Amino acid sequence: MKTRLNIITITILSLLLTITLLPLSIHAEETSLEPREPDVSVFEVLSEVEDEFSFSSAAIAGQTGIISSGTTKIQRNQVGPEEMLSYAYTLDGYIDIKNASSGVYLIAQGKNGDYNWSFSKIIPKTSEEDKLKVNKSEIIEKLKNIEELKNIEDIDLSKCKIWLEVPVSGNIPALMALDPFTINKVIITGIDTPKEGNTPDLYSKVNYIYALEDIENQISVRWIPADNPSTTFDPTNDKFDYYTRYTAILDLNVTEDYNVEFPVNPTVTVNGDTATSVTRNIGSNSITVTYTFPHTKDKLISAANPSSINVPNGTSLEDIVKRLPEEVSVETAGKSVSFLDVKWVIPSDIAYDPAKKEAQKITIYGTVELPEDNSILPINNDGPAMVSVDINVSAFEIIPTPAPETGNGNSTGGNNTLIIPDTACK
Repeated sequence: MKTRLNIITITILSLLLTITLLPLSIHAEETSLEPREPDVSVFEVLSEVEDEFSFSSAAIAGQTGIISSGTTKIQRNQVGPEEMLSYAYTLDGYIDIKNASSGVYLIAQGKNGDYNWSFSKIIPKTSEEDKLKVNKSEIIEKLKNIEELKNIEDIDLSKCKIWLEVPVSGNIPALMALDPFTINKVIITGIDTPKEGNTPDLYSKVNYIYALEDIENQISVRWIPADNPSTTFDPTNDKFDYYTRYTAILDLNVTEDYNVEFPVNPTVTVNGDTATSVTRNIGSNSITVTYTFPHTKDKLISAANPSSINVPNGTSLEDIVKRLPEEVSVETAGKSVSFLDVKWVIPSDIAYDPAKKEAQKITIYGTVELPEDNSILPINNDGPAMVSVDINVSAFEIIPTPAPETGNGNSTGGNNTLIIPDTACK
């Protein structure tokens, strides 16, 4: 019985161990499919001296596919662009080849899983000003039907060995693809701040700062309302509206003329300020930059007169002024505010006498005060908006009071009492 229990225990432990190790084996298989540099058995650097750089590779010009194990490596000797009249830059998503001379092959070599692969393409001759772009998709297309290669669409050109060569007998002249220059900073200038009623800028100036020089280009600008981006806005016909934030959008791509690339997180400024967002577009070596400007100015459309104010007779002018509202209701084009401060003007010769017994009505005028930052424009250029409020002063009202009755039912006479109606205080 004890022996049987031991056997069961061992079986359970073995099963648990198998379950525990199973995810590890799966993970290891997935990891092996990540794009890697080719094995030393098919690619090896022989000399790293700058003027005498050489390497050997089992890849063969004109052949694309899996490199068989045991294939003999052939030595290549590095030459300069001036000797080969061609050179290549490995950029994000493609290989940029310039000054292609006759008989030059492009070769790319990498590893997928346990298999080393190579891609080869003869480069047509072009003039010194022309260049050829070989997209990563072209390499994938040539390799995707090879059964042994898995997830080949995940090729990372930065991990591949890429070079140009002229296949001749003996030591083959070759030129390893060069790394592009990294753009250190992008400076965008010349975009006018949106102004209500104006048409937007359609172009701006952009400077790309990198190790060798400062490249200056002109770039087109797209515009959208920042807080309502789905709104149709045609920069060629529409004008900036009141109290609206606008976002300028710029798509930057300099690789058509220069062998440079954007870093993962490029530094970009717009009119001296940090860009609102910078998106690096994988596969195209371009970036999309946005910059959101502050609100355009609002404009006052109208200001409403306050309701009239009723005060009792004898109220001093000072007390009347204390009852005046500090704000008035307004309407603006951009709906940025509903109320604005008002400054009441009390003329020294105002026709009001607090000692007067009759009812009085006076009108006090005021000016609507706009914000000091000029964020709201006046209704017109004739001056500030005017409002007025009516003050209704009640009259004295004398109501005789009945005399108190005596014990014999006779009245002793009454007194006249000044009564101010309650409504006058409301």
